[in-house]
Amino acid sequence: MGLFTLLSILSLSSSVLAAPRKNQDKHLTATAIVNTPDNTSSAFECWQLTTPFDAATLDGTVAGAMNLGLADVTKVNYVVRPPHEDYGLHNAPNAQIVVYLSGSINITVPTVPEQQSVILGGGHGLFFAMDTEGEGHYATYPSDEQTIGLMIPLKDGKAPEHVVLDDKPCGTTSSIV
Repeated sequence: MGLFTLLSILSLSSSVLAAPRKNQDKHLTATAIVNTPDNTSSAFECWQLTTPFDAATLDGTVAGAMNLGLADVTKVNYVVRPPHEDYGLHNAPNAQIVVYLSGSINITVPTVPEQQSVILGGGHGLFFAMDTEGEGHYATYPSDEQTIGLMIPLKDGKAPEHVVLDDKPCGTTSSIV
């Protein structure tokens, strides 16, 4: 799957999730798993990307659709996780965008075990896995079905420009605000 195809999917998902209005005030918010400042463990942050959505200009889009160029990426991996998988404690293999298309993932970090992020596959299944160093995070896949996702490493590990809205997950979904 090429970058154009990925952006088309994200543009289509965005057009379904938001009413067609002026797009310059619409921003994507999503949970990020990041390294703590001392790089010894992982933590959650709620990010709002600073680049706003704009009117979609890709061929085949309809009036009112929105588009957001997320980041430069190196490749796209299509991943299928079995039902009820416990992936244990691990780091992100690369700073990456993760988009779950189906199923669900439950993420916790050892530093604040009472915080968790449950990401549901589908139109709101996007998060950023940026914790490439330190202790890592736990991931389980509690769904009775396979969890299918896209793992998208960021070029040079560079996150899109963003502001941190909170030091906890954004909730169970990425959203357009």
